[in-house]
Amino acid sequence: MDKQRIVFVLILLLVVGVIEWIGIYGDEVESIAHEMAHDHTASEDQEMQQELEYLIEMIDQHPQSAKLYAERANIFMLMDKPVQALSDIEAAVDLEPDNPQYLTNRALAYRHFERHDHALADLNKAIALEPGLLAAYFNRGVLLFNMEEFERAISDFTFCIQSAPEMEQAYFNRAFTYEQMGDLDKAKADLMIFLEISKNEEARAMVDGKLREWGQPESESR
Repeated sequence: MDKQRIVFVLILLLVVGVIEWIGIYGDEVESIAHEMAHDHTASEDQEMQQELEYLIEMIDQHPQSAKLYAERANIFMLMDKPVQALSDIEAAVDLEPDNPQYLTNRALAYRHFERHDHALADLNKAIALEPGLLAAYFNRGVLLFNMEEFERAISDFTFCIQSAPEMEQAYFNRAFTYEQMGDLDKAKADLMIFLEISKNEEARAMVDGKLREWGQPESESR
């Protein structure tokens, strides 16, 4: 079977420098990921447009504010405008080159354009600046998975799990990394934990199907 890629949806909350993520594995649920990221209501779209207009005005008044560029990058990402998002987050990093949250967010934008070397450099620097930044470890794990650096990806996902045992996405992605390494026992164990803590019904249904594919009885995967 050809190796499938981890696809993940990124909701960037740049105002406070936090990144949330939802791990989604395989082409069969990629449409779910896209809908979760971009299926906004008309009211939400209007609010984003109003926020964008406000930020344009504020940046004109305060062109040296890294925070404003980072906030506008968030809006552009949510509006599915990655080119504009990358331009703004690069501006934020230029103004604050040692801000680990901005570096992490720029890495995510670089990864969108498959600029993996640039993304990895940013994530490494972010972790060096803030060794406990879980978003950087998690997204470096995803990046390493797609670069087929599976053992290094396992290390990053494991760090996330040890630091935040409730972090369901780390179990999810570590499971499929174990699968690529041929260790189905560890993969099954991680997905069982995922089912215990996750409330994401779409992902749970997919995980149930994957466990049955791996020979796990349905009664044991609930």
